[in-house]
Amino acid sequence: MCCVPASLRTIWNSGVLRATPEPELLASLVRFEAVHRIRDTQELRRRLQSDRRCFGLFHSALPHEPVVFTELALTAVVSEAVQPLLNPESPIVDARACRCAVFYSISNCRDGLRGMGFGGSLIRRAVDSLRAEFPGLKTFATLSPIPGFREWLADVAQTGDRMAGDLVAQLDDVSWVSRPAVSTSLKRRLIPLCAYYLVRARRGSQPADAVARFHLGNGAARLERVNWLGDISDAGIRRSAGLAVNYRYSLEDLDRNQEAYVTRGAVVASRQSGAIGEAGRQLLDDTGTEPASTLIFFPSDSVSQRSRTSRSTDCPTFAAIVLRRAIGGC
Repeated sequence: MCCVPASLRTIWNSGVLRATPEPELLASLVRFEAVHRIRDTQELRRRLQSDRRCFGLFHSALPHEPVVFTELALTAVVSEAVQPLLNPESPIVDARACRCAVFYSISNCRDGLRGMGFGGSLIRRAVDSLRAEFPGLKTFATLSPIPGFREWLADVAQTGDRMAGDLVAQLDDVSWVSRPAVSTSLKRRLIPLCAYYLVRARRGSQPADAVARFHLGNGAARLERVNWLGDISDAGIRRSAGLAVNYRYSLEDLDRNQEAYVTRGAVVASRQSGAIGEAGRQLLDDTGTEPASTLIFFPSDSVSQRSRTSRSTDCPTFAAIVLRRAIGGC
């Protein structure tokens, strides 16, 4: 993970816990939310309830505008679909009974500061804060978009791959979502192909997918599971055929994952995801067009079985600010 130069760290100040976010800060969240748009006050209120959390990193000169912020839901199991998490009518659960924290959005508010490690630092600090607040949490994962999958599939189709061409034609008719027979047929082929895309497709020496590059490049996650109809928003259907992916976090594995990724281009994946990706490779007519990457497998339950000892990190020295649920009359 890229760290902030020492000369720059001195301009960042520590934040404090805010029980009631100011209206200007809430407006910034709505303005800069880049993954799942906040459409109204009801949606904003639901994202700040007692079973939700929002963490942000701030500059002292911009107290009402985060540099980067992330949103998460506290759940009983690792979520497979994002729409139930975003639904403003969803029931509020007892946060202390939850065993999972699912990060479903991270937004960078300053383009000039991209690539400086702020996102990875924020996630690490958020996990530390959550573990302190909720000792019962056992699993930290994301429910992430796959923004490059449809584009990659179209590129494969243009090489003459017959199956990819057929899939692109079917996906272009968006009514497939509401046609069970077509949807089932697509699922059998798209999940293996998407897993292959995530673990094998490359842009130079890095994963082709931008979100995969972010998480795996931070060394903070392993590819856990590809979810069918995990994001059925217009953007999700258009960019990823409705698929979403879970990356699973373990503070104990951060350094090991990062070293494997940086030195060998290794993609850390659960055995199930790796096996499904290999099935996707076999589906392609021509498997020689994608450079191979190294795969490292972990059992799917390895995180929950390990002790969870926090690691210190040489990253930006400003603290996370937690946005609580009390939003007054916004």
